[in-house]
Amino acid sequence: MNAHTNAKTPALAMPSGRMAGTGLAGRPGEQAGRASRAPVPGPWWRRLGAVWLWLALLGGCAHESSLQGAVVRVADGDTVTVRDQRSKTHRVRLAGIDAPEQAQPHGAASRQHLVQLVAGREVEVRYAKTDDYGRLVGTLWLDGRDVNLAQLQAGLAWHYRHYQDEQPRAERQAYAEAEAQARQARLGLWQDPAATGPWDSRQQRRQR
Repeated sequence: MNAHTNAKTPALAMPSGRMAGTGLAGRPGEQAGRASRAPVPGPWWRRLGAVWLWLALLGGCAHESSLQGAVVRVADGDTVTVRDQRSKTHRVRLAGIDAPEQAQPHGAASRQHLVQLVAGREVEVRYAKTDDYGRLVGTLWLDGRDVNLAQLQAGLAWHYRHYQDEQPRAERQAYAEAEAQARQARLGLWQDPAATGPWDSRQQRRQR
């Protein structure tokens, strides 16, 4: 046999204080020191708070969608029907405003004003939600003009403050200012100092 295969191979010396094949310190004190440096989860209330903050930020970033089409019907001063480019119809509830009901004073005038603005016209609908009646809740834009705001400026709708927290701050301020200016100028429904909001009218109708 070859002399090299017959010779005994010297045993490899293990470094002092190390465990073979691990590279970890064999001394208990060193292992304990490393274990103490492992990340420790924070208190449960901090972790829960972080989750709530993440959910709040997620909920506040509502995604806005849009569609374009022709207004084929005006139901009242804050509701229209739009036919899109695929001939699909969408009922749209104008966001941020509440117009008089048809049976209320100025209800017909509010509807007629909206007819004059958008009937048969190509508009853009910017919306972020659907209401309980299946209507898109959004803003109508025509030639760069906010149609919802135009209804307020004419004094033919209220700023719908019940949902104002859903509006961007700048839009919310613009709508509130438009209503205040129309009220001061006594335009439209503001000619009547005792004008009843449509939300009260709907509530009375439900109670009958």
